[in-house]
Amino acid sequence: MAEYSHSVNTKSEFGTINWQIPTFLLVTGASRGLGATIAIEFSKKLCDGSHILLMARDKVKLDAVKSEIEKNSKAFPQILAMDLVLLDSPSYEHSLTKWSQLNFQQAVIINNAGTLGDISQIALNCTSSVEVKKYFDVNLFSAMFLTTAFLNQFKEAAKKIVINISSLAAIQPFKGWSLYCTGKAARDMYFRVLAEEEKETVTVLNYAPGPLVTDMLPQILEQALPEIKQQYHEAQMQNQLLTTEYTVQRLLGILDRSRFKSGDHVDVFDVNY
Repeated sequence: MAEYSHSVNTKSEFGTINWQIPTFLLVTGASRGLGATIAIEFSKKLCDGSHILLMARDKVKLDAVKSEIEKNSKAFPQILAMDLVLLDSPSYEHSLTKWSQLNFQQAVIINNAGTLGDISQIALNCTSSVEVKKYFDVNLFSAMFLTTAFLNQFKEAAKKIVINISSLAAIQPFKGWSLYCTGKAARDMYFRVLAEEEKETVTVLNYAPGPLVTDMLPQILEQALPEIKQQYHEAQMQNQLLTTEYTVQRLLGILDRSRFKSGDHVDVFDVNY
């Protein structure tokens, strides 16, 4: 078997993303938390002629993010309120058709949507096939199907960038987080395979944003097993949790420096990038 490697170096004159050309940017889970911050901060860098599509289930919150973008961006923001779980690749492609017909030079998708799932149970207690399937529908299959549809619809774009919001949990086990860790690991590997298969045309980054102050934090502090709950409580008391603004600026810097190879898993704390 061939040794795992990548031949793509994403380094270019403009970084991974060329902010100077008309771009179509899609952000999932864009109604709150990290996704909303990604949408707002990335939109500030987009040039005239660019469009940003915000996807999530909550239309009211999407409208609020859209309004914030309109204050500080040259890009044209639009929203698509939908339940990502209910669609397959052909359905996603149909939803994206009107934008792909605009012939953007660059297309960027940021797969951010996701949930923690049940973090109160050890692995041996995960016995409901219905709950497990539901979890992976939300956190794995929807990202796979949407990415496939996105790349098919924007195959004519000169530059195509796929960013997967990953986690330390993709490479390190956390007690009680069997579903979350497995889902993140599976997503990472899917996008690594995609990077290998499409290395001539697509740039892929798996980005782990670090421990954040978001709506997920109360769930961790309330539902996680005691050991994990204590770790997060101590991190909170010691101000070791990151803001979404910090980690998004770090992501933008990683993309601008473009030192990673397509498919790499890059952590917010990794000084090499």
